[in-house]
Amino acid sequence: MEFKIPTQLKMIQQTVRRFVEEELVPREKLLPPLSGDLDPAVFADLVKKMKQIGIWNLSVPKEYGGVGLSWIGQALVNIELNKSLLGTIGVGLTVMGEPPIILYDASEDQKKRYLLPMIAGDKMYCFAQTESNAGSDPSQMETTAVLKGDRWVINGRKIFISGGDRADFAIVFALTDRGKKARGGITAFLVDKGTPGFTVARQIETMGGHRPSELVFDNCEVPQENVLGKVGLGFDFAQKWIVQGRLLNHPPAAIGAAERCLKMAIAYVKDRVTFGKPLADRQAIQWMIVDSAAEVHWNKLMLMHACYKADMGKEVRHEAAMCKVYASEMGCRVVDRVIQMHGGYGYTRELPFERYYRDLRRSRITEGASEVQRFIMARSLLRGYSPLDLLAE
Repeated sequence: MEFKIPTQLKMIQQTVRRFVEEELVPREKLLPPLSGDLDPAVFADLVKKMKQIGIWNLSVPKEYGGVGLSWIGQALVNIELNKSLLGTIGVGLTVMGEPPIILYDASEDQKKRYLLPMIAGDKMYCFAQTESNAGSDPSQMETTAVLKGDRWVINGRKIFISGGDRADFAIVFALTDRGKKARGGITAFLVDKGTPGFTVARQIETMGGHRPSELVFDNCEVPQENVLGKVGLGFDFAQKWIVQGRLLNHPPAAIGAAERCLKMAIAYVKDRVTFGKPLADRQAIQWMIVDSAAEVHWNKLMLMHACYKADMGKEVRHEAAMCKVYASEMGCRVVDRVIQMHGGYGYTRELPFERYYRDLRRSRITEGASEVQRFIMARSLLRGYSPLDLLAE
């Protein structure tokens, strides 16, 4: 069993780490206190630097001009990026240049219009599935698409859509057969911003920097060539995207944030003296550090094992649910302990902890709440599944 990171991947990891320390962390002060909306000029400058040092298109397959990082590689990179508030959990620097996995299954014409511009950084997308009454259970969505002549007419509302205000196009999921629902009755559509009948109704203020949007489709017409995949198979596309997000976004975000915060806490308690002794000498503090370090460690190992299985071409829906639940909950616990160790200063906006605390909280809800992930795991375990089966082959 080999735990060593390959040399090439280690070099990429170290390059991303330097980029985070030299470019991202110093710019954290430019973030508005209650928003993740970084100034567009600053964002563009960071993207330019990413391209210059070769950390752009890391997940893009080599045949499309990218690096073609494995799932393990992508997880390690995202851990490093989230050691800054400008990483994927905050501003989301990997949104551009890293297309959603489902676009690689698009038609050749769709790839020219959507995939390739995304790879170049000329277009951004949003994933429009969630509705007010169809969050954890997308089969209950009410948005419909009806074929009239050679065009589909979409009607409905989507809510809590990340990046909906900035996206150049949306991947929209709608009912095309109400009787079948998720079993062949949901279809994915590519809808350009500016299409008549498609509007961004509002941005929703949250406790963190994340400001999702509400999208409205009012007799919005799209041509048949904008169907992504086949009619009725949109739910399968959605699951593919969601599993990737559950594994490569939320766990690395929590692990990266926890590692940075814990490192800062260890340095602080060595210097902070109370009643004649450093805080580091206090057993209560030592236990907080040990518990936090152990939780980060086993979550990282669990993530690496899940990504290893994904790289082997194995189904990882169970593992993705497991990693998302425990990493997102771990991240909140570790940051909370770090705030406690820093006392009053930990609660201020002078340090990154309170922002991490607010931003990480959504990971326990979005892309499948913790309760839903536990349901997924319980169902597969009761059917006899073992996440360690691959190790016995």
